[in-house]
Amino acid sequence: MTLELAVCFHHAVLDTAEVTTGISRLRDVTRNGDYAYFMAGRPLNAPSPARWLDGGQVARRRWRGLVTTRRDYHSNL
Repeated sequence: MTLELAVCFHHAVLDTAEVTTGISRLRDVTRNGDYAYFMAGRPLNAPSPARWLDGGQVARRRWRGLVTTRRDYHSNL
Protein backbone atom coordinates (compact mmCIF):
# COMPACT_ATOMS: atom_id res chain seq x y z
CA MET A 1 0.00 0.00 0.00
CA THR A 2 2.84 2.39 0.80
CA LEU A 3 4.34 1.97 -2.65
CA GLU A 4 0.98 2.52 -4.34
CA LEU A 5 0.45 5.68 -2.29
CA ALA A 6 3.92 6.98 -3.23
CA VAL A 7 3.33 6.25 -6.93
CA CYS A 8 -0.01 8.03 -6.87
CA PHE A 9 1.55 11.01 -5.07
CA HIS A 10 4.34 11.13 -7.67
CA HIS A 11 1.88 11.20 -10.57
CA ALA A 12 -0.27 13.81 -8.84
CA VAL A 13 2.81 16.03 -8.37
CA LEU A 14 3.76 15.63 -12.02
CA ASP A 15 0.11 16.09 -13.03
CA THR A 16 0.23 13.08 -15.33
CA ALA A 17 -2.61 10.93 -16.62
CA GLU A 18 -1.11 7.96 -14.77
CA VAL A 19 -2.69 9.30 -11.59
CA THR A 20 -5.89 7.60 -12.78
CA THR A 21 -4.11 4.23 -12.76
CA GLY A 22 -2.70 5.03 -9.33
CA ILE A 23 -6.17 5.77 -8.00
CA SER A 24 -7.40 2.42 -9.30
CA ARG A 25 -4.52 0.56 -7.67
CA LEU A 26 -5.07 2.32 -4.35
CA ARG A 27 -8.74 1.46 -4.47
CA ASP A 28 -7.79 -2.19 -5.02
CA VAL A 29 -5.54 -2.34 -1.93
CA THR A 30 -7.63 -0.19 0.41
CA ARG A 31 -11.27 0.17 1.26
CA ASN A 32 -11.34 3.38 -0.74
CA GLY A 33 -8.97 5.70 -2.51
CA ASP A 34 -10.24 8.98 -1.10
CA TYR A 35 -6.79 10.38 -0.42
CA ALA A 36 -5.74 9.63 -4.01
CA TYR A 37 -8.67 11.62 -5.34
CA PHE A 38 -7.80 14.37 -2.86
CA MET A 39 -4.15 14.41 -4.02
CA ALA A 40 -5.19 14.65 -7.65
CA GLY A 41 -7.77 17.36 -6.93
CA ARG A 42 -10.54 15.17 -8.36
CA PRO A 43 -14.09 14.78 -7.11
CA LEU A 44 -15.09 11.52 -5.46
CA ASN A 45 -17.30 9.19 -7.49
CA ALA A 46 -19.59 8.67 -4.50
CA PRO A 47 -19.91 10.00 -0.96
CA SER A 48 -16.98 8.87 1.16
CA PRO A 49 -17.53 6.34 3.95
CA ALA A 50 -14.29 7.57 5.58
CA ARG A 51 -14.44 9.49 8.84
CA TRP A 52 -11.68 12.09 8.71
CA LEU A 53 -10.63 13.60 12.05
CA ASP A 54 -10.99 17.17 10.80
CA GLY A 55 -13.58 16.47 8.12
CA GLY A 56 -13.29 15.56 4.46
CA GLN A 57 -12.69 19.07 3.15
CA VAL A 58 -9.79 19.66 5.54
CA ALA A 59 -8.27 16.29 4.58
CA ARG A 60 -8.71 17.16 0.89
CA ARG A 61 -6.96 20.52 1.33
CA ARG A 62 -4.08 18.92 3.24
CA TRP A 63 -3.49 16.16 0.67
CA ARG A 64 -3.77 18.63 -2.19
CA GLY A 65 -1.44 21.03 -0.37
CA LEU A 66 1.24 18.33 -0.14
CA VAL A 67 1.01 17.81 -3.90
CA THR A 68 1.05 21.48 -4.87
CA THR A 69 3.93 22.28 -2.51
CA ARG A 70 5.98 19.47 -4.01
CA ARG A 71 5.00 20.52 -7.54
CA ASP A 72 6.10 24.11 -6.82
CA TYR A 73 9.39 22.80 -5.46
CA HIS A 74 10.06 20.80 -8.63
CA SER A 75 9.14 23.67 -10.93
CA ASN A 76 11.78 25.84 -9.25
CA LEU A 77 14.66 23.38 -9.69
